[in-house]
Amino acid sequence: MSHENIPRHTSIVLPAPPPTSRPFFSSSSASSSSSSSSSSSYSWATPSRLQQYRVEEGDILWLKKKADMDKGSIFHSQHSSNPYNHPAVVVKGPEESGDTVEICCLTSFDVTSLEQKFSGRLLERMREVYLPLDEAPAHPDSTHLRLEAGPPLLKRSYVETTTVYRIELANLGPCGSRRVSAASMSLIAKHQKTVGVVRAWIKPQLPTPPPSPRKSSPPPRLSPPLSSVSWTLQSHSSGIKRDRSSSPPIDGPCKVAKTAPASWASLLK
Repeated sequence: MSHENIPRHTSIVLPAPPPTSRPFFSSSSASSSSSSSSSSSYSWATPSRLQQYRVEEGDILWLKKKADMDKGSIFHSQHSSNPYNHPAVVVKGPEESGDTVEICCLTSFDVTSLEQKFSGRLLERMREVYLPLDEAPAHPDSTHLRLEAGPPLLKRSYVETTTVYRIELANLGPCGSRRVSAASMSLIAKHQKTVGVVRAWIKPQLPTPPPSPRKSSPPPRLSPPLSSVSWTLQSHSSGIKRDRSSSPPIDGPCKVAKTAPASWASLLK
């Protein structure tokens, strides 16, 4: 994934985050809340109070609830189990006149680690899909992704790197002015090239089946030539069947003849 063509200073006005049942913390109170060891104090979001927000690659934004998103959002049709009401990291910022960004979603696995959630070969596969962010347990195959701005996340979090979504900025909100470091974004891009990535808004193209072979009709059955007809004659005297694969004699009867030719007389005795 190239980072050269991604504008890093596109001014976008993001709406204030919608009301949620989860507690929100201001930036000033996030540090005191994060120091608490009680799991009841965990919260994904620490929304920024700023309404003016420059969306850049690496920013962590907040996905609205499904009920709060525009009904016509392109996000709804991209996956059957879209992770609504979750944080996400911007992996491609908006173009100069664009109003959409590309994102990878974050998950906490209900505040459990990959080792607690999965095991065996599935655990190996999940380690290829999810990269830990900051406070998540160490990843055996890579360094941690790091935040370079904003308060720490209050849940152990992983970035799901292999699925990229496209979404309108109007359906995102700020998430405490958090931003993933440039080095970590390079790590995500490198990881996607190695493991692969699915762009959820691009529907897979089914291979075109080859054209069915044309059914050729069998050649017409031709009557055998007259020379190959087996002439079977019955002897009146002996009852012996005689086959003769030859043409009728030249002196055969005409079509209106009522008697056999003279050359057949000996066979009919």
